[in-house]
Amino acid sequence: MGNRDDLLAGARRCLYSKGYSRTTARDIATEAGTSLAAIGYHFGSVQALLSAAMVQTMSELADSQRDGRRQTEGSPVERLAAVLADTIAHHLEHRQLWLASREAAVAAEHSPEIRAELVKGLGLGRRGMAAEVLDVDEDTVDEEAVRTVGAFGMCLLDGLRYQLPIEAQGAPSVEDVVAGMLRVLAPTGGSAGVEQVVGEGVQ
Repeated sequence: MGNRDDLLAGARRCLYSKGYSRTTARDIATEAGTSLAAIGYHFGSVQALLSAAMVQTMSELADSQRDGRRQTEGSPVERLAAVLADTIAHHLEHRQLWLASREAAVAAEHSPEIRAELVKGLGLGRRGMAAEVLDVDEDTVDEEAVRTVGAFGMCLLDGLRYQLPIEAQGAPSVEDVVAGMLRVLAPTGGSAGVEQVVGEGVQ
């Protein structure tokens, strides 16, 4: 590996052991076996490096979980439920990474570099979510599906990621989330258009 890859690997280990806000440049350089100057040369800042490492880790984790669910059959709702179930099951193992993502979101308010990395991660997440829920190839999923199905799935996923670290025992179960979703959608009977539903909701 070159210095850039070594830094990413070191930053990923630090995210798990120390989190986002408590990791220093020296921590990463020590883990990576590189100089402090290499961080600035390759990434510009420690925060940008940590954000890139987090996006990479989240993406690989999502791909790994998706591979494990590849044989899942059923409706889009059932496939979405499988994604949410995996999220809850992996909560304890990856809790520090989820907390780091919340810290990075706050830091992005004052850093275009961090925001750019997180925007990239959100795009990957929405596309992967849409492809899995609709059971299509990620390379062929259309932009409308990414913007709707992908965004909806990520809203549910991020809602769980926010709640689980705070209240693991009292956080919603997959059954709760799916039951709530179906209850909210049931009155429309599938006959109302999006514009009508959204228009009624904001009046």
